[in-house]
Amino acid sequence: KDCGCQRPRFASQRAMYGAARHPEVVGRVPKSQVAAAVAFGSVAVAAADWPAPSLSAAGSLRKTACQNSFVSSGLAACFSSLAVQPIDLIHARVQVDRNGGGAIRVASRLFALEGTRGFYSGVTAALTRQASYGTTRLGLYRYACDRGQEKYGGHLPFVVKALFSVVAGAGGVMVGNPFDVALVRMQTDTLRPVAERRNYAGVVDAVSSVTRKEGVVALWRGCTVNIARASAMNLGMMAAYDQIKETLEETSLGKSKRTTVLASFMAAVSCSFTTMPFDCVKTRLQTMTVDPVTKQAQYDGVLDAFCKIAKEPAGIPGFWRGYGAFATRCGPHAVITILAMEAIRGMA
Repeated sequence: KDCGCQRPRFASQRAMYGAARHPEVVGRVPKSQVAAAVAFGSVAVAAADWPAPSLSAAGSLRKTACQNSFVSSGLAACFSSLAVQPIDLIHARVQVDRNGGGAIRVASRLFALEGTRGFYSGVTAALTRQASYGTTRLGLYRYACDRGQEKYGGHLPFVVKALFSVVAGAGGVMVGNPFDVALVRMQTDTLRPVAERRNYAGVVDAVSSVTRKEGVVALWRGCTVNIARASAMNLGMMAAYDQIKETLEETSLGKSKRTTVLASFMAAVSCSFTTMPFDCVKTRLQTMTVDPVTKQAQYDGVLDAFCKIAKEPAGIPGFWRGYGAFATRCGPHAVITILAMEAIRGMA
């Protein structure tokens, strides 16, 4: 203390340097404590000399993740799905309600029977579906467009965008169809008679139950119409959005958020009308039951479902039943997805 030597900053360092400068003190301290102090002090000195983690490494990782087409697409798809889950639920129930109930009537009955939590029935399946189907459908399209623009330079022709959107839509369905089946069944389960309800505990229980009772093939039930639906939606949403946005950017609007929002709403209107028939058939196929006596399914396939729905009292317009709820869902969903994707990519 009185030797006038400079005191190190850390206690462990002071112990080590003190032992070196004042060996007479060491003799009065147990050897085990001296060894521990010297060893710990050596580690402390080495740690103090170790360079601190660079913030540039974290920034580089964030930039790489944000630039990745699949990361930005997956995050945007999950965020938008969570936002429109109540509207999506009402839309699915309107389609399977053969009493002809509208969106307001279905929503009122849902709130009366299940409360506010009822509007988020099947939300786990919805997020799982978007993490697989949405990530693949949007990510593949954006990745293909980005690589195409890098290779050829400038904007891609609409025909090329349409081809990319159709292929990406089909790929998304092949990956996410099992979770789509689980989502629709969980959303519409309370509409069935109490004795016939499946009462799934969650998305994992739904997928495993369908596999156990109906076979693995049942997880891809409605896959054909789902591919057509996803391709039509990708064509109307992503390809149309890119084309409309590029056209608007050449006007006085220029490149702005207003252009992005306007283009997304215009694309939402186009894809809503074209995908409604396929969406209706998809929902019917995924929720159909098998007659316990004849063992016959309600529909024999996509074409049979189209024909039987067209022969119902509502006729051809029945394919667009619940269009208001679907358009209300599709518009915000498209806007949220596109803006979220653009925002995430802009963080790079």
